Amino acid sequence: MINKNKLVVFSGIQPSGDITIGNYIGVLNNIIDIQNKDDKKNCIICIADLHSITSCKKINIKDNIFKTLSLLIASGINPDKTLIFLQSKVIEHLELFWILLCYSNFNKLSKMNKFKKLYKNESKNIKLGILNYPVLMSSDILLYNSNIVLVGKDQKQHLEFCKYISIKFNNEFGNVFLIPEVYIKNYSYIMSLNDCNNKMSKSDINKNNFISLLDNNNILFNKIKNSITDSEIPPKIYFNEIKKPGISNLIKIFSNISNTSIKEVENYMINKSYNFLKNELYINLSKKLGEIQEKYYFIFNEKKYLENLIVKNSLIAKNIAKKNINKIKSYINFF
Repeated sequence: MINKNKLVVFSGIQPSGDITIGNYIGVLNNIIDIQNKDDKKNCIICIADLHSITSCKKINIKDNIFKTLSLLIASGINPDKTLIFLQSKVIEHLELFWILLCYSNFNKLSKMNKFKKLYKNESKNIKLGILNYPVLMSSDILLYNSNIVLVGKDQKQHLEFCKYISIKFNNEFGNVFLIPEVYIKNYSYIMSLNDCNNKMSKSDINKNNFISLLDNNNILFNKIKNSITDSEIPPKIYFNEIKKPGISNLIKIFSNISNTSIKEVENYMINKSYNFLKNELYINLSKKLGEIQEKYYFIFNEKKYLENLIVKNSLIAKNIAKKNINKIKSYINFF
């Protein structure tokens, strides 16, 4: 599964138990393309359960791990081609986290957009896990000598921190880490259905703002039907994220799900109504989600298979991580 002569493509996902169409388009679809078409790269997905507790909310992490793993496989991630493992099963993540944390500074971490936003609203209650999130994320990436990191556009700042800390460490100790490059596919950053100033997020309080891979047809239809457009008269369907953010967001989803270019979607929608666009999007999404859900419910009930996969793959990841952490520790003269 892992060939040391190939480039490493890394991505992480928190086990919330749900995946949005934004996650699918922004990250998963890219991994699926790479695993199926590019035999010069190794794909690794980390189910980041340690990251998931930074909110300090009481959640059923184990059940969410099974749901997330089932959705990954149902979406097209092939566990025979892509290494999917559980973060908490590989303690070396925390070893490297502590090492990197000791070379990080508060000033740099406190400038992260996510931390600043939360600190502004909850300065007295904000947890250190939020502040140190980019450090753990950096350890996830660097532990596997990742060449390419697939993330959503909102994580780009955290990737910049990863590059910063790896360069800083290399300047101190030599060529310890590879410097990873971020890959964000064009037209893959999907916004909220009703607020185009914010990305589509499964943590959104308003469930109508995102499309879940597990939404049934009735829910899906209503979410698309009520999604924001604009009041241009006569209505015109074309891609312009500044002038027409709502329509452009629907075009991006349609383009990615139907595997057609933005221009092809625009040409198809000439002289068509907004309702026509929404109906066509619903038809395409309904088919895609139906295929995923059929596989998901079958896989989710195969608990023994899922448990064995987690144990087997986490052991593979641990063997890679152990070798690399020992190398890293040797650079800083640990015994």
